[in-house]
Amino acid sequence: MAVLCPTLGDPDAAPALPSAFQIRSAKPGDVPMLMVLKQKMLIEEGVPTGLQGTVLDWLLQGFGPTPSYTAHVAEHDGQVIGIVIFNERRIAGWTRPSIYVQDLYVEPEHRRRGLGRALLAGVAGAARDRGAAYVELNVRDENPARQLYHRTGFEMVPHCLVYVLGGQALLDFANSAAELLMLAGM
Repeated sequence: MAVLCPTLGDPDAAPALPSAFQIRSAKPGDVPMLMVLKQKMLIEEGVPTGLQGTVLDWLLQGFGPTPSYTAHVAEHDGQVIGIVIFNERRIAGWTRPSIYVQDLYVEPEHRRRGLGRALLAGVAGAARDRGAAYVELNVRDENPARQLYHRTGFEMVPHCLVYVLGGQALLDFANSAAELLMLAGM
C-alpha cells in the first residue's frame, strides 16, 4: 500500500514539508527505525523503561511465520518520519476481530501535516480488509493526539478504564495465585 498525501495546513503558509509524503507497509529493513521512533515516543510519554526487544525479536514478531504486529510507516524523501503499529485481536464469542493500535508516532517537526491521520487511515483500511468490527486504542489524558482521534471518528468509551498488572505486582500476584490454585486442585 503506497499512498501519496498532500501536505495539510494553511495553503498560504510556507509548508515545513514539501507537498507529499508516502504511507506504506513496513518492511523488515524498517525495523531499526520502528524501534528508534517507538523509543522516542516512550521518552516523550515519560515511560521510565525503554524497549526490551532486539532487532531480531522485532523481525520475528513482525515478519516471521506468525506475525504478532503490523506496521505502516510515513516516509518523506526516503526517511521514515512516522509509524503506526497495530495488531489483530480475537475476542471469545465474537466472529470478527478487532484491531488494536499499539503505537502511533510522528516526528515532532512533521506533526500537524496530516501524517497521523494518514497512518490511521491505513489502519482503518487494514481493519476493513480483515473484516474487523472496530479499531481501538488507549491514550493518556494529556496527549494532544486525542484531538486527532476525535476528528477521525474515534469515540471515548464511557466508564471504561485501563488497568495493567505488571512488574513486581504481577510476580507477587502470580506467586500467590499459584498457592490458591493448588488449594483449589488446579
